Parts: sequence; structure tokens; C-alpha cells
Amino acid sequence: MGRTLCRIVAIPPNTSYKEAIKILKNCENHNIDGTGCVYVKDGKFVVQKYPKALSDVLDKKLPFLNHLPYDGWTIAHLRSASLGEVKKHNTHPFVSGNWALAHNGTWTDSDIVRIALGKNAKVKGETDTEVALHLLKVAGPKRFTKYLSFGGVFAALHKNGNLWILKTSGTLWKYKNLLASDLSFNEYKNQSTIDDGWYVYNKNGKLLDKHISNDNNQ
Repeated sequence: MGRTLCRIVAIPPNTSYKEAIKILKNCENHNIDGTGCVYVKDGKFVVQKYPKALSDVLDKKLPFLNHLPYDGWTIAHLRSASLGEVKKHNTHPFVSGNWALAHNGTWTDSDIVRIALGKNAKVKGETDTEVALHLLKVAGPKRFTKYLSFGGVFAALHKNGNLWILKTSGTLWKYKNLLASDLSFNEYKNQSTIDDGWYVYNKNGKLLDKHISNDNNQ
């Protein structure tokens, strides 16, 4: 059986713990190589991540999403390891400076960028996502999305609480303010997919701006 892609959930403000866990359980499937989340508290990132399946994290009652409901965004991630060992240093999300990043997909040019960044980027693990984080810091979210023609879906949380969705390929579902790799529930009958491009939401969940990659009018 081939590897599946990772799963991302951008959990909007005031989502209950019960609902968030239900969505993530639906996404677990073969994505059992890491479980993580990140949110901003008092201007600092709070990261909870483990190189374990979500089921193991919940069974062991490890700290995970225990801050919900919460008045800002939370990014959650379930990993299916494609690059790098099943270790904590390869578990999403990754944090550096003002950005936290999680990723669903495969970015094939990451090794070239890793070499180009050199000592300017303190990359601890083997994943393409951690390299993408350092490129994001250098380029900013708009240029990052413009120059990655294929790489998947990136969910980036800024320290100011804004959420950036940087979609270069793949599928991301949307239901109201909820964004997730999978929303196959009866109560989410009106879900839709979002187009490639970048989207920025403020900490209260409001869409501030967007740019669709194939829209020449923007």
C-alpha cells in the first residue's frame, strides 16, 4: 500500500475540543507518524507535537488541543512520513521567528532550496516542510506562493494571530471558517474546495484578503 498524504486542519476560533477531535479522527486513517498542533498565546507560539498516531496521543492523555475552545486559530496536523524518520524533530508544525508552518504534500525542490539557504537556515530535521518554513521567512507568504508551482497545501500561523493558507496544489476543503484536508461528515454537506493561491484570515476568523493563482484580474 502506498503512503497517503498528511492531513491539515485549520481550526477556527471558538471551535470546541469535541468537534476538533472528531474532525481529526476522521482524517487519521494511515496518517499515524505524528500528531501536532500550534496556536498563539500572549504573543508566543504554543506547540504540542508527538511522533505518534492521534489515537496513541489520546489514549495516553498527552496534552493536545486542551486549550480549546479558544479565541484564535489553531493549526493541527497528522503526519504520514514521506521524508525523514518518525521522530519529534520531523513532526509538524515547525516554528521559526514569527511563523509556524504545517504542510500537506510533497515539495520536490526542497533539497535545492536547503542548499541555497545554507547556514542562514537552522534546519534540524529532514522534512521538506521545515525547509519551506525558512523560505517563507525570507520570501514572505505572497512570493512564497507565487514561486512554488507545485508543493501542496501550507498552513502558516503568524505570531500576530493571522492565519495564511498557501495552496500550490492538492485539495483543501472549506466549511464556513473551517479548513481541512477531509470533511466527509453529513453535517458538512455544503463544503467546498478552495482554489490555488493565498488566503489570509485575521485572528478572529475573518478573511482579510486573497489571491487566486489563476485569476489574472488580481
